[in-house]
Parts: sequence; C-alpha cells; structure tokens
Amino acid sequence: SKVEEAKKFLVSNPSCASASQLNSKVDEANKKYTRVEQLLQASQEKLKNSNQLETSLQNGKTFLSTYENKLAREEVAPADLIS
Repeated sequence: SKVEEAKKFLVSNPSCASASQLNSKVDEANKKYTRVEQLLQASQEKLKNSNQLETSLQNGKTFLSTYENKLAREEVAPADLIS
C-alpha cells in the first residue's frame, strides 16, 4: 500500500526535506483507516441487531398466528391465559 511505501521511505530517509509532511500524511491515512474500521464495526453491530429484531418479529408473528387460527376456527375468545 502507499502508506507502507511511505513508511519504508521514511525509515530509509528520515531526514529528507519532506519527511515531516510525509509523516503527517501517513498519520492522517492511519486515522482515516481507523475511522473506517470503527464505522464498519458499528454497521456490523447494527446489522446484527436488525437481524435479531427481524427474527424476534417473525417469531412473534408465528406465535400470534396460532391464536388467530384458533380464534378463526372457534369464533370464541379463549380463556384469559394469565389467570
């Protein structure tokens, strides 16, 4: 990568005229890379949460459909399940 090339150049030519500017660019590139990694991790976490929510909603729909089908067949409300 260009960053690796720049690092190698700086190691072999630490006192060249553009060393400080090149160091600055390398640091900037590293910070951007770190930020991209953070954003990727955040998006992966959001995707995981989204998938969990979708699964939970699907399970709830399946659970409710059994009672909907029972009500449709009986046409009578079942007894209160809590009491």
